Amino acid sequence: MVVLNRIYTRTGDDGTTALGNGERRKKYDLRIEAYGTLDEVNAVMGTTGMTPHTPVSQMDDNRNLLLKETHSRRIWQETEQGKN
Repeated sequence: MVVLNRIYTRTGDDGTTALGNGERRKKYDLRIEAYGTLDEVNAVMGTTGMTPHTPVSQMDDNRNLLLKETHSRRIWQETEQGKN
C-alpha cells in the first residue's frame, strides 16, 4: 500500500500529475479523471449523509435536497452578479 505523508507540487505545470508510486500521467488521463469523479461522488455522499448502504428512498430524498440547494445557490449567484 502506498502511504502519502505529504501532498504538494514541486514539479511545475507541465501538464502531468504524479501518482502515489511516482509514476507520472497526463492530467487528462482516464485514471486521473476517474479519481476526480470518485472524489466528487464521495463529496456528494458526505454532503447528503449517504453511505453505500443507504436505502434508495432516502437517496431520492437526499438528491432532492441537494438539487434544491444547488438551485438556491445558482439563484443567489445570479442575483449577486446582477448587482455588480
